[in-house]
Order: sequence, then C-alpha cells, then structure tokens
Amino acid sequence: MQSHNIAACIFGGDYKDPLALDTRKMNTYFQLHFGQSASKADLSLTEKYRYHPKFKTGGTFGMNNLQMADKMLTYNYSSIYASNQQRYQLHKLFILEHYLKQFNEETIVPKNFQHCGEPCAVACKKLNGKYKKDFEPYHALGPQLGIFDQRAAELLNDHADAMGFDAIQLGGSIAWIMEIVDAGMIEPRNFGFPPTDDLRFGFTADPAQHHMVDDSMRNAQYAMAVINAILHDPKAAIFRQGIRAAAKHLDEQSSLRPSDRAVFLRHGEHGHMVPNQYWVPGMFSPMPIMGKYYVYYGDEFLAPEQLGKRNVERMVYELFSDNTGICRFHRKWSESITDEILQDHYGLDLDYKAHLYTLARAINRHESAKSRPWCSERNADLLLKFLEYWEQAGLEDPQLQYWLQYARTDKAGAARNYWQVVFDAQQQAFAAGQEQIPDCLTPKQVHEQEQLAKDSCNMGLLAVAE
Repeated sequence: MQSHNIAACIFGGDYKDPLALDTRKMNTYFQLHFGQSASKADLSLTEKYRYHPKFKTGGTFGMNNLQMADKMLTYNYSSIYASNQQRYQLHKLFILEHYLKQFNEETIVPKNFQHCGEPCAVACKKLNGKYKKDFEPYHALGPQLGIFDQRAAELLNDHADAMGFDAIQLGGSIAWIMEIVDAGMIEPRNFGFPPTDDLRFGFTADPAQHHMVDDSMRNAQYAMAVINAILHDPKAAIFRQGIRAAAKHLDEQSSLRPSDRAVFLRHGEHGHMVPNQYWVPGMFSPMPIMGKYYVYYGDEFLAPEQLGKRNVERMVYELFSDNTGICRFHRKWSESITDEILQDHYGLDLDYKAHLYTLARAINRHESAKSRPWCSERNADLLLKFLEYWEQAGLEDPQLQYWLQYARTDKAGAARNYWQVVFDAQQQAFAAGQEQIPDCLTPKQVHEQEQLAKDSCNMGLLAVAE
C-alpha cells in the first residue's frame, strides 16, 4: 500500500483450460514413474499437508508444531538462550498438551478440511469455523508473542488479516516491540502502546508463570493494541515503515541498541523481511528472493559452502512449482515429472531444469548485489546457538568446531563471515552451470540408473575376463 497504493488483486472467472490434463492422462505418468494412480501417489507424497496417520495430525500447523520440539522459536526468538531441556518442557506443556491439542480436537478429529478451490484430494486447508490454521501465521502471531491458546491466536490473526498485514512480517515486528517494552528499552506510552504491565512476556516453560489461556489472551490484546497504534496513532508512525526503519530510528534515540533484539533480513537500502519461522541458517541466507522457500531449510548442520550450493539447488527446483502453476505442497512428485509432462502434453521441447536455472541466475544477477549482511546481535546469536545445539547433540565435524570457536571469540565477525561464505558459495553455484544441479528422480528413474550402472559394471567384468 505504501509503495504502490494497491490493496489487493482479485482474479476470477469460469475459463476452462482446453489443454488441462484429465485424470486418466495423469494416471499414465504416475503409474509409469511411481507405480500408483495419481490420487494414491499424491496422497502418499503429501501426508504432511493432509493427514499423517502415524502422528494423528496434519497440515503445516499440526506437523510443524508436533515435530519442532526443542527447535521451536518463541518469545521473539529468545528461546534460543534457554536450555534444550527447558525448550522441550515448553514444547510438551505449552504446545503438545494445549496449543496443538486444541487444534487436533477442533480441526483434525472432526476433519474440518478444505481444498484451495482446485480439485485436490490433499485438502490442506485446516479450519476451525472461519479461522484457517497454518503454521507460519499462527506461530509468528502465536508462540513468538507468548501466545499458546487457540482463542487468543484466532482473535489476533483475524485482526491482523483484516488490517491487511502479512502475518510473519507483523509477528516478527510485534514480538520485537513486546520484548523491548518488557525489557524497558522504550517507554510504551511514547508510541501510543499500552503500559508494560499489560503484557506477560519473556521465556518460561513453567505454566505457573504463564497462564495458558489468560496470559495468551493478555498478549493477544496487547498485540492488537500495538497494531491499532501503528495504524492510527501518529506517535507510532515510525513503525509503519517496518522493523528495519524503526530499529534504526530507535537506535538513534537510545544507547541501549533496541535493534540488537530485532530479527530481519536486509535487502537494498530500505528493504527487509522477517524470515520464515524455522531455526535453521538456510532461512537467514542471502538469496536474491526471500520468503519463497528458495533456500535449503533442513535442520542439520552444513558448512556454509555446502549451504550456499544447496540454496541454489532449491531455488531452481522451487521454480518448478512457481513457474508452472503447481502448488509446492506437491513438490515430491512435481519436481521430478513436470518436465516430462510439459514436453509430452504441451509440446514444450526444452530442458526445463536448464531453463529454470537460467531464470534463477538472471534473478540473482539482478538482485544479489542488494543483499546485506546480518546486523543485529540476535541474528548472530541465532547462528551461535544453532552451532551450539549441534555441539551438544554430539556432532563431530571440523567445520562445526571451526565456526564455533570463531563465534565464541568474535560473535559479530563470525556472523558476518559466515554470511559472506554462504553468499560467495551461492554466486559460485550460479556461475557453475546447470550441470551442477543434481537431477530430481522418480523411483522408476532411480531404478533405471541403478540398472544402467549394474549393466556397465557387468560389461566391465566381462571385458576383464576376456
């Protein structure tokens, strides 16, 4: 709105695509490559987003809240300073036994699922009445704000959505505001915010210190008051420019450096983005487009050189979905057979992976110079604590030890250099050519390659015998 004066774009109509694939044709591809019908293969490859019978939950909200355990980020990322045991305790008492339990009882058990409007069996939309439950918004405007109750989270998410905010961006901004208010780094009344006593902020895994229902609602009401102040109170005008501009402004007014509690990625002179809600270095990587999962976000430790390379690989394959109009929830099959469908059904005779690599490289060439290193202490701590997490897990890796020693000696310097190594590795991967991007193979293609390798080996043995 501030940049282009556009509130929304709405598309509709009843156009029927004459080239749309029918079910019988789709079955041909799936039977050939996966040994199942399209519907069966799709359901088995998208269990996370529909329903996982082993875990008795589903959707991004259900599966992520179940599996994140001690890697869950709460209270404006300050959970990284707690022990693994404390984070496990919070996950058990606040998430599994309340926040997720409510979701499962209200949405999963009665099967309150819907699809997006396409004839898709996954039915990834998880509902409770008018409220749609997804992990990212219900986390950024949930546990990151000290909210662990569905009623409070519903109220806040609905208000944020009605006011036209992006939930992740807003959640990261309000979580930061609530922390610096609670820490006494700003005077809330100077910005039209409620007094500090009106919120209950700061990491705890003890239900006696944080009432699951009452304190969650207290924090939701506080967050809504912050939203209203940002929108309507001239005293909060600086926050309308976003977390980056607000952090810079507050640093100029105070020696306490409120910006060191903020978490965001910088792009260009003014651009910024609150990252997706995963405690992994990939989500903080300097890719040319952020917020689109164009990164590797596995939670294992990778050396930054490896991470940069994997980020580029993921950008290329995410474009298989984005540039073809396929929902990324289907990526476990779409990334391996989309090129064949395009050639066979639509007559597009091209190497689709090479085409998308060229597109990704062009985007990188246009945007990469705008990437900026991490600038806050909290960003540096997210890296340090991630490294320490894997040290405590017993991982023995020379690269892990190198970066740990560096970060413990010079945390800010290590963060800058880690960022730079990832960035440089990305540029090298973009320059190396599409041949360096590994193929994504179906079970049929894997079998064919294994058979080819076996036949080649047998031929070699015969030649030696002769």
